[in-house]
Amino acid sequence: MYLGDSHLGGHTHVDFLVREFDAELERIIKVHRYIVKVAARDFDEEYERFLSMHNYEVDGYDGGDAIWDAEQTLGVNPWAVEQHLGLLSLARALSLAEIVMARLAAACWEQPEITVFPKGKTWPRRWEREFYRTCLNVEFDPEASGMGTLRSLRDLYVHGYGVPVHEEHQHELAAALAQHFSAEPPTQEETNLGYEGVASFFGPDARFDAETGVTDDIRFGLPEANVTPLATYRALNRIGERVTGAATAVLSGPRNDVQSSRFVKTVSAWWQRQGGLPT
Repeated sequence: MYLGDSHLGGHTHVDFLVREFDAELERIIKVHRYIVKVAARDFDEEYERFLSMHNYEVDGYDGGDAIWDAEQTLGVNPWAVEQHLGLLSLARALSLAEIVMARLAAACWEQPEITVFPKGKTWPRRWEREFYRTCLNVEFDPEASGMGTLRSLRDLYVHGYGVPVHEEHQHELAAALAQHFSAEPPTQEETNLGYEGVASFFGPDARFDAETGVTDDIRFGLPEANVTPLATYRALNRIGERVTGAATAVLSGPRNDVQSSRFVKTVSAWWQRQGGLPT
């Protein structure tokens, strides 16, 4: 089990994988932006239509009634679309990034079915981290720059519907997100693309404080995961940067001591527990 020579001529293959990823990530970004905009536009149209049908002086019908009727007509409100579409987009992009980083690593090995896709499955996250940190000339940490935190947020959504079970867990997650992702207003570039509002991972009305954690004056209890469009855009771009970093590390080639790396030892020990390498 060793790193083969495929990486020496694998520059074209790595470039192809990165181009594929970049194109798909751009589609995810554009689909997210389009649906959020259309949902808001359609809701505003219905809201204005209901308001125009009534007169507050006559029947007491106001904006709250119009919001209710618009939501009943469309079946959803734009705030729910933003919340779940942001999380869904992050989940999709992270899954894409994970499989691409595995395929990048697989290009290095003569038998990737042993090192990257054991028994037809994608390697465990521990293997991913140990490969990128111990096998290549350019050390790369897949969890750095907020990637691990985004994975935790994705896991919270997938396994807990975005609802934190413990306040301490949410505080730790919110603190890590605040450390890695800017909450600043949109830049000129982001404004030109149509982004506005706040960059928040727990909703537009949530606030994070290092002492008190996440609070929301509108909703009771722990605020759910709710990634605003601006935060979604920034997080998706960060995922793209991490995949580019993984590709750069792979292209640096294997370290001279790769056979004694923690990754090779971990993989070898796992196969021994399975009864030996496949024949």
